[in-house]
Amino acid sequence: MPISKVCVLLISVIILISGSISVCYSHDILLAPVKIDRKWGYIDQSGTMTIPVQFQQADRFSEDLAAVQIDGRIGFIDRTGNIVIPAQFEYRDAPFSFNEGLAAVVIDSKWGFIDRSGQVVISPRFDYAENFSEGLAKIQVDVKYGFIDKSGQTIIQPQYKVANSFSEGLALVSIGNGLGFINKSGEMVIPAQYHAGTSFKHGLAFVIPGSVKSQGQVPKLDAYYIDKKGQVFPPQKRFQGKDVTMSYFEGLAQVEIDGKYGFVDETEQLVISPQFEYVQPFSKGMAAVKINGKWGFIDKTGTVVIPAQFDYTWGFN
Repeated sequence: MPISKVCVLLISVIILISGSISVCYSHDILLAPVKIDRKWGYIDQSGTMTIPVQFQQADRFSEDLAAVQIDGRIGFIDRTGNIVIPAQFEYRDAPFSFNEGLAAVVIDSKWGFIDRSGQVVISPRFDYAENFSEGLAKIQVDVKYGFIDKSGQTIIQPQYKVANSFSEGLALVSIGNGLGFINKSGEMVIPAQYHAGTSFKHGLAFVIPGSVKSQGQVPKLDAYYIDKKGQVFPPQKRFQGKDVTMSYFEGLAQVEIDGKYGFVDETEQLVISPQFEYVQPFSKGMAAVKINGKWGFIDKTGTVVIPAQFDYTWGFN
């Protein structure tokens, strides 16, 4: 049965059961933005150019739409390359994409949100904004960050100098001289006692303990994982004392040894030897790698599946 018919059938069933409408997105066509001679286009997983290079900038597809820059303005295309939201929004050196049905955009130097038809649904009044995650969006007013809901109502007042979007119910924020985690009510649930940290993923966050007040001083890298109660998760050994990102994507993390990059698995065993000038995380079974100044793609065995021929890429969505 064609995907479009499956989507319609699923939506009809959901409406009958819950009385609400859900949106079904196509994920069978995977595309990656690539740069050739200062222009961007899109390739599929075979390396075929499916949307010709023509854009000044191009982002990954999200919810079947991708942001592109045309004549200095940001608009959105579908997976066939058709412009579905005209290029009318101001460009910023930041990713633009749809998430949870809305996208953050810039109008008259302020950030607001549009829906998939291009209509403004949250008026542009923020100094910065990121996409919605788990029903809340990080926004900036003056120099402080807070969170709003999809009606545009402020849920957590702008008060943080540093903040990450919510992930698995918690957000990393700065309080005083440290970083800790709040819940969606704005309550501090893991004390601000870290110098640096990541958002939660699969129930764990990677943190470096210590204060952030002493700029210019390198903290002792006594880094480890914590669970959502702030308890130290049994740490894995650092990979031979080398630089591991500690962020696993599809079971693999980037590692740097002697200026070359490869990948380790979750037991921190080398699975792809460091041989590349740079690498990006795995997504959809492939990772972008840099070879002799050009970018291509490898699979999880380390085999080059799309030759290094692009000036840059953001990888597959």
